[in-house]
Amino acid sequence: AREKAAKDEVDNQLIDKLVSLLQAEIPEAMFRNQIDDDLRDFSYRLQTQGMNLQNYMKYTGLDDEGVRKQFRPQAERQVKLRLALEKIAELEKIQPSDGDVESEYKKIAESYKTDMEKVKKAIPRENIAKDLGVEKAFGLVRDSAVVTEAEPAQEKPAGEGKDGKAGEKAEEKAE
Repeated sequence: AREKAAKDEVDNQLIDKLVSLLQAEIPEAMFRNQIDDDLRDFSYRLQTQGMNLQNYMKYTGLDDEGVRKQFRPQAERQVKLRLALEKIAELEKIQPSDGDVESEYKKIAESYKTDMEKVKKAIPRENIAKDLGVEKAFGLVRDSAVVTEAEPAQEKPAGEGKDGKAGEKAEEKAE
């Protein structure tokens, strides 16, 4: 469990670093679409727990705009990460094999307990290939990263914040 937590922490730091390095004009529509997708997923998760989005909003005192604001930071991070990884996949000419794509279709079909042909009709091959390329690009970034062990966190006196440099344990190798 500790090993997975450490790996997840390194991944999060790599993601933060990639997102911070991205320099691009990103259309607002991309963020809105990501928020819509995230809200749909969240609504579905609420339903599996016997609740719905309207009840959640009543319970938290948030309106639609408030909920969307709550989802905004994560949506921005996801959009920026995806754009960065798509660019890395393009520059590194990362192309998943036909076998990789077929395997992904099979995995999706099994997870939804449905026929693979239905999945193929619902999800275009290009989308699967692009998603796999993004995954492989992140694997490349992870494998290329220089990870250093951090000293155990020292207790800070109240009121002292991060200096912005201590958290950077994972850096990309200079090419």
